[in-house]
Amino acid sequence: MDVDVRGQRFEFSDQIRDDERLRPGFNALTRETYGFDFEAWYQNGNWGDRYQPHVLAKDGKVVANVSLNRMEVVLEGRRVALAQIGTVMTAPAFRHQGLSAYLMGRVLEAVRREERPVFLFANDSVLDFYPKFGFVRGTETQCVIPLRQGGQSRFRRLDMDREENRARVLSLYGAGQPFSALYEVDNPGLMMFYLESFMKDCVYELECGALAVAEREGDGLLLHAVLNNGHVDLFEAARQVADANTRRVCLGFSPKDRTGFQQEPFKEEDSTLFWLDGKKPQGFEGLRIPQLSHA
Repeated sequence: MDVDVRGQRFEFSDQIRDDERLRPGFNALTRETYGFDFEAWYQNGNWGDRYQPHVLAKDGKVVANVSLNRMEVVLEGRRVALAQIGTVMTAPAFRHQGLSAYLMGRVLEAVRREERPVFLFANDSVLDFYPKFGFVRGTETQCVIPLRQGGQSRFRRLDMDREENRARVLSLYGAGQPFSALYEVDNPGLMMFYLESFMKDCVYELECGALAVAEREGDGLLLHAVLNNGHVDLFEAARQVADANTRRVCLGFSPKDRTGFQQEPFKEEDSTLFWLDGKKPQGFEGLRIPQLSHA
């Protein structure tokens, strides 16, 4: 459909996933802005219905986007509906013309009708933009396991190019995460976006039988997820995926039982959490939104 934004005519669409005409332009703008695209995710069948770009196009070229990711999470045993805004971008020649504001208005109108709490992560260059729409800064808490003696290196890397390994990850995802206080459900595609691209070399099978998604950062380890369909001890999993040089394991999620963890305020570099109208679901205080659920 055609829309008017400050006297200019654009084509608007919120149904581009299967649109062979507009999807390539959306991917091109994503590459230009963020250095990656969503085409492999789409071709692998992992782009589901929950991730919904809202684009403006000029002469068939996508020039602006605001994406809406509808989420269902389990929070302390109860299901909660959320919405996350991401992939906000405008082509350089079309910036400062109100395109992102127009798209943000459309997206927020939709989620307000659905009465979903809305959050996003903003980089430092746009911290003044989102408060104009009622977004208020939020906080997160990170759990840390100190490893003064280092880890055990009792793991093997899982080859995510192999179909059977991807199927195993998806099966464990479907079993849920009973050790986690907050985790997303019914959206394996978002996790696979990471595990088939940026983090394809970060999936490990542990001696205890669990799978771990972890990134090594000097003498630290960022443990994004532990997948297991039975009981797993997070401290043991952390020790097994860590190597002898690891001195600190930071969890990219919030464990249900935080006994024995160091807890500290968390803010990722160049990324600030915002909640629409400052409203977050009851029970979110003191938690960290899982890293693998960032859209």
